[in-house]
Amino acid sequence: MRVETKSAGILAATLALGILIGMLAQAGLARGRSRQVAALRGPPGFVAHMERVLELDGNPGAPARAILEATAERNGAIIGAAREALRAELDSMKRSLSPVLTDDQRRRLEDLEPLPDPFRPPPPRNGPPPR
Repeated sequence: MRVETKSAGILAATLALGILIGMLAQAGLARGRSRQVAALRGPPGFVAHMERVLELDGNPGAPARAILEATAERNGAIIGAAREALRAELDSMKRSLSPVLTDDQRRRLEDLEPLPDPFRPPPPRNGPPPR
């Protein structure tokens, strides 16, 4: 085997190994980040996160906690309204499309899985997100 061929083989193997390690590392980081985001989306998540960021301790944080809880409640209402508006728009689209589609196309549209919730990260591949 020639030296150039050996060098090219070693270089290609090193590149492939680097790509593999990078992909695995990125997947691990993304999985951890989606868990963090899912935890923040839970009812106490936003308030608890903001309390940690602001370092609120005990009684002096009570007025700030009330503001954080009110904000979390309003945020939840905004997200709920957006979900409802999205569902209504998709239902309207289906009604508008129905007259112009064939029977087969209508069936495929009805069999289509609902769109994922844009306000929630996708569940990890190994099960549902932690609560």
